[in-house]
Amino acid sequence: MTVGPLTSLPKALEPWEPELRLFAGDLAPIVGTLSARLSQAIGPLRVQTTTPSDEPNGYSSLSRRGPYERLLASEWALQLESPDEFVRRASQGEQLFLELERSVSASSMEAWLLMDCGPSQLGAPRLAHLAALVAFSRRAREAGLLLRWASLRNWDQPPQLEFTPGTLSEWLTARSPYAPTAFDASTWSNQLPTRSSNVVPDVWLVGGPSVVPFAAAHAWSSVVVNEGADGGQLGVRISAGRRRPVELRLPLPEQRQQVRLLRDPFTELPKPKPPTPKRTSRVALHPKTRLAFSHDGHRLFARTRDGGVTALPVRNTARASYGLPKTFESSDLVIAAWWTSRRNRGVVVSRNGEVWERDWEGRLLGHVSKVALAPPTDTDMFRSALGSARGFQTREGWFDVASQQLQPGRAVCTAEHRVVVVTDFDGTAVLPDSPNVYVARVPTRAPTFCSVGRQALFAWRHGGALTLVSAPFKTGAANGPAPPPVVTALFPAGAREWTWPASTFADYEPGALVDTWTTPGVLGLNKDGVTVGVLTSRGETWQWVNEFRARAPIEALVASANGQLVAWRDEAGEVGVYSRDRAEIVLRVGVDDVTKERP
Repeated sequence: MTVGPLTSLPKALEPWEPELRLFAGDLAPIVGTLSARLSQAIGPLRVQTTTPSDEPNGYSSLSRRGPYERLLASEWALQLESPDEFVRRASQGEQLFLELERSVSASSMEAWLLMDCGPSQLGAPRLAHLAALVAFSRRAREAGLLLRWASLRNWDQPPQLEFTPGTLSEWLTARSPYAPTAFDASTWSNQLPTRSSNVVPDVWLVGGPSVVPFAAAHAWSSVVVNEGADGGQLGVRISAGRRRPVELRLPLPEQRQQVRLLRDPFTELPKPKPPTPKRTSRVALHPKTRLAFSHDGHRLFARTRDGGVTALPVRNTARASYGLPKTFESSDLVIAAWWTSRRNRGVVVSRNGEVWERDWEGRLLGHVSKVALAPPTDTDMFRSALGSARGFQTREGWFDVASQQLQPGRAVCTAEHRVVVVTDFDGTAVLPDSPNVYVARVPTRAPTFCSVGRQALFAWRHGGALTLVSAPFKTGAANGPAPPPVVTALFPAGAREWTWPASTFADYEPGALVDTWTTPGVLGLNKDGVTVGVLTSRGETWQWVNEFRARAPIEALVASANGQLVAWRDEAGEVGVYSRDRAEIVLRVGVDDVTKERP
């Protein structure tokens, strides 16, 4: 384990340096401050070097108190000569008695600390245990003793005698699903030295309120820790012998420091990297670019003016900070893009008539195909699928990398490992059987839509009406039975079908499909051109629910794979993202400069 050098401590914490030097430099003052507050309430350890005995060892001195068997002979003589004076001296406490000398035996002390690792003391209360362990370690060190410390339930193991990163790490990871019991305390009591051994143990219990009866039963001291209701402080009650209990409040550090103290308080944080220079160059999008979400919905792809592609970060909320977009710039023709993580992102490009994959920094990743493909327009924005459904979208349909075959399609939707291809009813599937690719056939020349959720979603318009099918991906042939161009068609087992009449779309033009936890929905653009709504079920009825309004007529509209994010581009050049989960617009930028947000 790496232990970083201790930075300079405040003057008040310098006596704690032997214990605090084990911790990371930025955490040592935090632990020291908590320990100092506990140490002040606990008090020093008063070491006993001798123990009085009941065995007499002659006479030591005279005393004005004692039994009349030890009354001096001169006092008895006074009783014979002057009884009244004898009575007076007795009533005034002026008589003298012989004081016995008691034998004294040498003794030593042991410092013991037993801590509760049960469920009530996990999390923030364990920080008070750590501070108490440091406080008792210094207390024993100043008294010239070793601290014996252990978990209250680990009575089958010897106590720890060392205060090192190794022993502390072992204790920090100790967990018990059970609260301590009277049996645990009694077992430890039987292991402690007895009075006949001339060793006096100073035993402290640290835990929740359940340890108080155990401490009282064995005449031990206790440190009781309670987590405050506000979560920002810990309540501590210290009871030692006949002293009046002391109560105090320990303020907790910030959340990130709490986690480090409980997981690894010894390793220094890496030095921060020098800040990267702020980007000043603008990233301008093609004014008519289409949009596409990454598979996880965290990025929005768009075409740039110079033929590249940029990935705009999508925030969780409108109040979160907005990072800079990541742009891919190359002389190669960009076909598709993908982004699943910072380590797994890239683009598919056409280079000298062949298809290659590049990472986002422009380095070649590998050769994909020599098949000649129709180039995309400067506004198309397609995605690539990974894993068992590896391939990418083109203007002609879906290209499967493994088989080097192109499936013509009028609509293609991709998830990270799944693909839905919508083709004409009279078309012939050319892709091999795959449980991750679903080929749907719809009537020829009918407007189509598709989406990938937990199942394959596809829909088509016919005579103004719209039919939507939700079909499961299944092992075996990817091409299920072809649905005839009527709404009473039979679909594969598990598929569901919905049909809405033309009157449903009198005010909204369907543009995409969204998947929900109940039933699929249809994303539509109102005839006013700026209002976007979703057709969802309300019990037995279906109705349009308005989601958001753009500032200008919308020209491009797209939904994420899970249907919870909707992106648009309007004729005024504004690109926005709306979160259906949070019911708020989380991003607004302009195509002329996506590095700057619009108010």
